[in-house]
Amino acid sequence: MSVFHSLVGERAILRPIKQADNLPPMWGERLYTFRTIQATWHLVSALWLGLAVYLLAITFVPGSAVQVSLIVFGFLFAGLAIVPLIWDSGKHKSYIPFGLISAALLASGLL
Repeated sequence: MSVFHSLVGERAILRPIKQADNLPPMWGERLYTFRTIQATWHLVSALWLGLAVYLLAITFVPGSAVQVSLIVFGFLFAGLAIVPLIWDSGKHKSYIPFGLISAALLASGLL
């Protein structure tokens, strides 16, 4: 589902949005608006992937479902925090809440 969501969404939805003339500028740039929409779209794909890993983990380690869910989603949110730091050098501040969520989840799951 994650791969399908990203590939088909990129082609069928995001490409036409990028070519639209009426895309409002964000911080003075239409491209930045598009990249924000694109990142949000792929964030959903990452969540699908995290859900798949979680379901596999609780299937094969059913006795520790709570701990496994905290760790899996902690690493997922860590990845989501790293992406905006790399993608636009931290201009979009989503890395802050994603990083805090990741730290809380991993601390809860690993301690």
